[in-house]
Amino acid sequence: MILRRKLALAVALAAMPIALASCESASDSSTSSSPAADTGAPDTGQAEDGATEAESDASQADGDLSDAGEVDGAKSDAPPADAGELSQADYPAAIASAICDNIGACCTAHGYLNNVQMCRDQIQGTYQDLMDAMANSAGVTYDAKAAADCVEQYKAYVLKCIPDPSDTDALNAVCNKVVVGTTQNGQACTHSFECAGSATGDSVCNDESDADGGSYRQCEQASGTLPHGSAGATCSESCRVMTGSHTTCDRVDDYVEAQATCWVEDGLRCDAATHTCVAVQAVGADCNTDTDCQASAYCATNVCAVLPTDNQPCDPDLPIQCTSNSHCDSTSTVCAPDKKAGDACSEPLECESWQCHAGTCQPEGLIATYFCIES
Repeated sequence: MILRRKLALAVALAAMPIALASCESASDSSTSSSPAADTGAPDTGQAEDGATEAESDASQADGDLSDAGEVDGAKSDAPPADAGELSQADYPAAIASAICDNIGACCTAHGYLNNVQMCRDQIQGTYQDLMDAMANSAGVTYDAKAAADCVEQYKAYVLKCIPDPSDTDALNAVCNKVVVGTTQNGQACTHSFECAGSATGDSVCNDESDADGGSYRQCEQASGTLPHGSAGATCSESCRVMTGSHTTCDRVDDYVEAQATCWVEDGLRCDAATHTCVAVQAVGADCNTDTDCQASAYCATNVCAVLPTDNQPCDPDLPIQCTSNSHCDSTSTVCAPDKKAGDACSEPLECESWQCHAGTCQPEGLIATYFCIES
């Protein structure tokens, strides 16, 4: 199952897992954000290349800053970006400076710590790994003009602190063009930036399994990028809303080039046998995943069962615990409405934003979660 957080930061970091080991809060482990496919912008993680690869390498931020460099106000030692173009050698340091030298006010405003040097080291290292990987990938090009534009776009993006979806779209439109490949969907790949569709955010390098139990990687359509389907549309995944902008998706086993995504809220699921959108299963019908069942139900031991509503008993260990926009309180084990920004919280899934910091629900889209340190 793919948990996708449509956070503003689930965007363009040229192949970079936005979950930063040294600069992010590591407390939100129960969720998966949509950061980064290794293209030229931050990935949209999902089950694709970006967030998955990045988060697996990320370690928890160390709260002891005594040996970690200057906190706040550190000066950038990165080379200045050329106004028109930025060389491949200078790109990692320039991106790191664009983010880390401008995130401090956002960190402070929301109760996080900001360690500029730790942040810069982590991001620059990740981008350098991307540049090194490019050297071993055939058919991949680097756009120096797009790189310079991406750096400038990122500065403005980070300074907004809580960018909205249109800001994210604008960032991706520029940064996804920095590193572009030529591999077509259905062909073998190692990194998402090798995929031709990565320039528009439409393709990623995904893991697949063969009939013999082996695994391989190929370029595929990115999860959640297709329009809502209608009955009979060719599909490769089913999605449903969990709360607010947070969704969960399930891919069918055999990948096909799809026309649309089947949404449970539209009364549709992707049939694994026909790869077409068909009606969701009613309560009491057989199922394999939660996205097989109607919106008011979930898949319990392969049978669609009614989801509990507010004030009804629930299981906090289930992927889908209560009806949409509610959560299972881990103490009382009954469903309760999701909390809004500013409300008291003890864990991320209590909040509409899925971000709980210092006992308070944070705003949807807050990027401090990714680039600052838990205080």
